[in-house]
Amino acid sequence: MKRLAAFLFLAVLAAFGAVRAEAQVLRPRTMVDGDLIRLGDLFAALPTEKATRAIAPAPAPGRTTLFDAAALVQIARENGIAWTMHSRFDRVLVQRTSRTITADEIEERVFAALKDDGLEDGMKIELINRRLTLEAATDPGPAFEIQALNYEKREGVFVATLAVDGGTDVTVPVEVRGRVFRVSRVPVLARPFRHGQVIRADDLVWKEQRAGSLE
Repeated sequence: MKRLAAFLFLAVLAAFGAVRAEAQVLRPRTMVDGDLIRLGDLFAALPTEKATRAIAPAPAPGRTTLFDAAALVQIARENGIAWTMHSRFDRVLVQRTSRTITADEIEERVFAALKDDGLEDGMKIELINRRLTLEAATDPGPAFEIQALNYEKREGVFVATLAVDGGTDVTVPVEVRGRVFRVSRVPVLARPFRHGQVIRADDLVWKEQRAGSLE
């Protein structure tokens, strides 16, 4: 009987310790792909039924949501997780994965749209903010679409409104501005030459340069 009682006591201790170990493990930093944050994104080693439970919307693509100690205590209490705060610095950072849209990609798509609208040959475009990057959701399909495009030929400028993929049934409007200008093909030396050297045709390469900037 004593042996049985000891066995049961150890079994209870083991089960209690397992529950505590399960609940006490935080994920300090985690990545999510979809539109929702789930319990398993905050607490490790949860049973599937709890791990897949949605608790909050995910941040915008490329952005991060912070759950501080107070928020974690409340979430654990509301969802029956026996987690205890160890310090006020306990926290979990949840970042949404994303696809980066570069200025080159935007220029390529806007230029194609302007050509479809009749932009004449020999023209190029350039975003005013050449360092622009946007973050889109990782869902299948295009990262962005051109929602509206206005080209002022006299001023040589355009304004485009992009619909950036923000997740399931969500698009984020972003306005971009740029310039439209004419380019010319000019010959330039393919390599340095010393004074007096003869330049031949195969020593030249053709390069596009903005018209009006030729020296």
